[in-house]
Amino acid sequence: ENRVTTVTSQGQLDAKLITRDEPYYETRTTIDGWLLNDYVEFVFTSGNQHNILMIIGTNSQEGNFYLNYIKEKSIEDFTESISNFYGDDAKDIVNLYINNSSENDITGAVSIYITDSWFLEPTNHLLKGMESLNSSVYQYQFSIPNKKYPNLGAIHADEIKYVFNNLEGEISENDKLIEKKMMSYWIQFAKSGNPNGKGLKRWRMYSSKKHNYLDFNILSNSSRRIKRRLPMVIVRILLVLYMRITVHRLTPSNKLTSFMLKTSLA
Repeated sequence: ENRVTTVTSQGQLDAKLITRDEPYYETRTTIDGWLLNDYVEFVFTSGNQHNILMIIGTNSQEGNFYLNYIKEKSIEDFTESISNFYGDDAKDIVNLYINNSSENDITGAVSIYITDSWFLEPTNHLLKGMESLNSSVYQYQFSIPNKKYPNLGAIHADEIKYVFNNLEGEISENDKLIEKKMMSYWIQFAKSGNPNGKGLKRWRMYSSKKHNYLDFNILSNSSRRIKRRLPMVIVRILLVLYMRITVHRLTPSNKLTSFMLKTSLA
């Protein structure tokens, strides 16, 4: 039963009703015809987004940020948790994340799934959608482990402190260097629409033909082409979903996509 049953005369929902007893407030997209006329994936697929320059990217272990929210303890739990979305394909999807080394680490498998489905897929969807416009787009990957919990890797939002010169505690020389370079890229982008500048490694624009991206990692900043950044497991997932696609079929330019949402492909 929906806990939110009434709307005030001012047209506002009671925030306490929305979040009451919710350990994690699950946000939902509202198509109001004013701010959003359609779901974001449809907007970008149809090329109706604003024609503006963009920097967009992901962190290498995004899903580890949510470890405390992962409740699945078994393969069955994992399968059930995604069955509403993937239907009969849920078991096949789970099997792609479970292998001999991860059968006892369901949490780790779910975390990787979150990285793929919550972050990589939407990012690649936006990147692909921008190709219908003439604005430049730059993709990055952030791979520097979290300072407080390095075993977690580069988790969600870790790059923000580097971009905004907000690192805390003991800072290594490598961190200082990457922080300086990241700030320089973002400042150059804000000033000119191009993140490249003097003393910076070249950051090539993204295209579906070359898949260029900039990897901010613990050793260096380097621009290189993504040949197959995602593991073969993702390619296999695409094959599972391929049979369910009715209109928008996969093409070779979709190599980076981790999950094509069935709602955006039907």
